[in-house]
Amino acid sequence: MNPALLLVFLLLTPTQLREDKNTLEDEIDFLEKRIIEIEKKIGEKDAEINKKDLELRGLFDEYKRLKQDLRETDSTGNDYDALSGQYDEAKRSYNNAIDQLEILAKDRKELFTQLSDSNLEFQLKTHDLENLEKIKPRVPNNWISITLSKTCQQLINANMSTNCPSYSQVVDVYDNTIPNISGDFIPTEFDVKREHPPIKESWKYYNLMMKGEKIIAVDPDAEFMQRSTIVEIQSNDFTTHSLFGSHVVSFVNGTIPIYKNIKISDSCDTILTAPDFESVAYAVQVAKSGCMDEIKPSAYIIEKNTKINRSESAWYQFESWLKEMKEKCLMLC
Repeated sequence: MNPALLLVFLLLTPTQLREDKNTLEDEIDFLEKRIIEIEKKIGEKDAEINKKDLELRGLFDEYKRLKQDLRETDSTGNDYDALSGQYDEAKRSYNNAIDQLEILAKDRKELFTQLSDSNLEFQLKTHDLENLEKIKPRVPNNWISITLSKTCQQLINANMSTNCPSYSQVVDVYDNTIPNISGDFIPTEFDVKREHPPIKESWKYYNLMMKGEKIIAVDPDAEFMQRSTIVEIQSNDFTTHSLFGSHVVSFVNGTIPIYKNIKISDSCDTILTAPDFESVAYAVQVAKSGCMDEIKPSAYIIEKNTKINRSESAWYQFESWLKEMKEKCLMLC
């Protein structure tokens, strides 16, 4: 599947996904009927061609017979003029039949072109529908996890200089979990970390008692994390040409977009962001929207078409040398 089309599918809401699926199914149904109709027309055209071919063979035999009779008939005789008229009429009928057969053959060729195009379109749309049915529609996740990348954690735990915020800083701004459910934060040598949840399957509490509410958990346990959209804070600023997954958009109107400090997985289950609080806040907002909000590029790469000097190419130089050798050979060889 075309990557750009896949990216569009990945951004669909459940309603859009259902509507697009219905549209594709209608188009596929139309193409199936069209293919059957074209195949029927081809069969009818083949019957016409076979009939015209038999007619042509008969006309050709008549034309040859009259031509031979005309050669064997005395041009001064009484029968010659009548035979000549019959010959001219047979020749005209034969040539008309050839023209009609060529038109039928041309129509048949056009029908096969239509059939080939319709079959190709049918295959492409069927493939798109199969891919569409595999896609889990993207919807906003009410649960968000905020974590530090391993590099950030290593730098903080080693008390090294870093742009990374500490967990204690992030907790104060974002965490709204209940300590008695998700575990409290305890101090480490240079930061804080979350204790193990005091109750088993603590995520079920939020699912039952706080259903529909936005829960943001900093450094959560694995069970909560795997059910949430994860915002992972990186140690430095970064840029990317592929906002979602690995789908790099090719040049469109001579440009490729550049996105700064945000990178999203195809299913919107992980969002990478830079260490500054503005980038983190933006990533959290994107997570809350289910990655449905428009994300504008920070810049663009502009395609530059460099004019090639043909005379500098190795092939052009070889051609020039070969031409020169041929001209010398004509004079000297």
